[in-house]
Amino acid sequence: MKTKLTIISVFILVLIFSVAPMAQAQSEDVSSNLEVYRITMVNGEEVVEQVTTISPGDTLEYRLTYTNNLSDAISDLQPILPIPQGVQYLENTAIPELEEASLDAEGNTFQSLPIQREETLESGLVVEREVPAREYRRLRWRVPALESQASVMLRARVWVINRSNL
Repeated sequence: MKTKLTIISVFILVLIFSVAPMAQAQSEDVSSNLEVYRITMVNGEEVVEQVTTISPGDTLEYRLTYTNNLSDAISDLQPILPIPQGVQYLENTAIPELEEASLDAEGNTFQSLPIQREETLESGLVVEREVPAREYRRLRWRVPALESQASVMLRARVWVINRSNL
């Protein structure tokens, strides 16, 4: 149990510290808050509970809230949510809908969705194929405007990979 709690603590800290600097990069007057919830089904109903432990196979929902602390509106805010190792983004779970994603965990190479890549078939023919959402390492939204003292909540769900998938 202690190992499980240590893993969850490290996991959440890595995610929080990788998100927090991005809010600072947007503007010193924009604050961010990250919360992580476990999503389960009970009697056909979705149950949402704040995370205390994480187990392989869990579905988690990240809720990233940005707040404009300025006296003026902000335009074209582009919040980024990194997807840590050990989890996979679940396609079409982002609210509001994602604008772009990156296959690179650290760079700023974002592409419009769905991301496509070229693959060479055995015949030598080169085709474009859609990259599975589980390969996305960073998600980016576009918030056209955020009024003074207003907040926006961004959500995305991930699946915790079990050990047989690593």
